[in-house]
Amino acid sequence: MNLHREMLRLGILATAVCCLAGSAKAQTVAEAARLPEAQQREIVLRYANNSIANLPLRADAAGKPKSEEIYTRDRILANLVRALFIQDAKHADIAPDGLRVMLVRIKKYSTESPNRTVLDVMGDVVDWSFQHFYIDYYTPEKKANYVKKSDAEQEAWFRIAIQLYEDKRTNERIIAELKAKDAEVVKSIKDMYDSAVILADGRHVLRSKDGDFMVVSSDPDDRNDVKLERRFYPEAQSIYDCMRARGIHDGQAGRAACAR
Repeated sequence: MNLHREMLRLGILATAVCCLAGSAKAQTVAEAARLPEAQQREIVLRYANNSIANLPLRADAAGKPKSEEIYTRDRILANLVRALFIQDAKHADIAPDGLRVMLVRIKKYSTESPNRTVLDVMGDVVDWSFQHFYIDYYTPEKKANYVKKSDAEQEAWFRIAIQLYEDKRTNERIIAELKAKDAEVVKSIKDMYDSAVILADGRHVLRSKDGDFMVVSSDPDDRNDVKLERRFYPEAQSIYDCMRARGIHDGQAGRAACAR
């Protein structure tokens, strides 16, 4: 277990065991999942508030003074926990991302690992976040400057980093959805082209609702379908009728079976 994660647990547990009553103490994800979401939030927020109160202390849970390095790290951790789980008063319309993630994970692990505690799962979330938004996020020089910032400044920068990450994920999801839709359109155009009537000159034509025949392209970017010249209608109509009568949906097969 990573040291900063262990210290997070100690910071929370310093008062959790003594001060949290009933369902909040050693709550498993299976037990929490049976509660309304409002109560799940309360459990997570109690742990978060306890960690925020205990991590920045100069002494650990056993009363032993912390080294300057440990104290500095724990203060940063406390500000990260605040950014992850506590509502930002300046942006009341944006729910804390850590709280949202915890609700999802409680539901997920209630079936996958029902005996894990909410505190344990919360440790995973904070551990990953600390690694991603601080350890990997800043260079040694920027970390040295970060330490000098006030608690409010550290919290604000964590909130910005978390929001940028969430925006990136949202953008990536939207791009993936658009690419999937684009692939569907390309496939639809290809299917349409492959099932079209093929004339002797190689052109592919589709019959429109009004009875006209339109020349279509296999290029999905070419939407300039043109109306077939009237002198080719008898050939197109003959193959079209033959394909329908025989239940043929492939242009090449239709050409082979129906062309005169």
